[in-house]
Amino acid sequence: YYDAPEQLHLPFRDVDIDTGVGACPAWEFPAPNDTDVWVVQVHGRGTTRAETLRAVPVFHALGISSLVVSYRNDGEAPRSPSGTYALGATEWRDLD
Repeated sequence: YYDAPEQLHLPFRDVDIDTGVGACPAWEFPAPNDTDVWVVQVHGRGTTRAETLRAVPVFHALGISSLVVSYRNDGEAPRSPSGTYALGATEWRDLD
């Protein structure tokens, strides 16, 4: 597993995704070729976006760009008013 995007030795940039609770940090990994094919990688409950980094090299090798996102209440993104996970009932809004 990787802890940081730099460990992949692939080009990436930090981006923010505007959501209803504020800007959620994300990493954008462009494909090696010009493509409009993307995968949005979403981590599981109780982890961070770094959990999904292990799949980025696979998508990159297939010529697919990756967007590795955080979402409300995950410890990296802003907290919602309740500050709790809703098991996807509210978090989907941060990804739509």
